[in-house]
Amino acid sequence: MVKKNNERTTEAVHRTRSVVTRVTPKECDKIEQTAKRCGMTRSEFVRARCLGYKPKQRLTEHEKELLQPLALCRADMINFANAISGLSDTEKRQLFRNNRKMLTWFELVGQITDAVTAYLQQIYDANAVPNEVRHIKDDKENPR
Repeated sequence: MVKKNNERTTEAVHRTRSVVTRVTPKECDKIEQTAKRCGMTRSEFVRARCLGYKPKQRLTEHEKELLQPLALCRADMINFANAISGLSDTEKRQLFRNNRKMLTWFELVGQITDAVTAYLQQIYDANAVPNEVRHIKDDKENPR
């Protein structure tokens, strides 16, 4: 069974054990608020923290607005690189009189575009407990 979680598909895990702990109302509110800021349910957040994962806080709408120009610049760089890729070698030489400079510039733009893409992807990704934390196996070193 595959479950959709914030545009990310994950295998549903059948959990058969529960862990109960008592907290004060104030502690419960803080856990709830922190989980919400991380885009997680209270159970997901507590499970993730207990298993050593530190969820990141999600961006506010204002912070997302501030990042929009960076995303638009990335799109412009990709469009520009694609347009250049479509040119013949002669057209590229005419556009960039120094072939070596053009090639160096083109490679650098690609690296910058990849870095911006990775950064934006990391920011917009939903919190998820990594697989290695999600599927901890019982062994002799970690007895119950």
